[in-house]
Amino acid sequence: MNPKYEELLAEITIQTLEKLAFIFANNDEEIEDLDLGDTQMAQVHFKGPFSGTLVIAVTKFALPELAANMLGEDDEEAVTLEQQQDTLKETLNIICGNLLPEVSDKKEIFDIGAPEDADPSVLLK
Repeated sequence: MNPKYEELLAEITIQTLEKLAFIFANNDEEIEDLDLGDTQMAQVHFKGPFSGTLVIAVTKFALPELAANMLGEDDEEAVTLEQQQDTLKETLNIICGNLLPEVSDKKEIFDIGAPEDADPSVLLK
């Protein structure tokens, strides 16, 4: 990925996590440091002036906090796995919706598909 877009994606992701889930992140960790076996992943496909797929991976340890914060739940253990997966997909959808106008002419229209579960093999494509 173009370094300019990597930085923009990191900024948008951090802003989204802070505003929606009150999770304060940074982009210091490299993807190589992430054990994909310990993550929950989601992907969303988009079409328009250019097409692609955006993928998010969150550690299974952080996912309950993400979901609880987004749902306004005090107890992370009360959040079901389905709710965790749904909030991850919604987070990705918001990130994608905020990213595309920034990497294109803001007047261009994109068709963003429904986010779906993904597995590590999507990163090998």
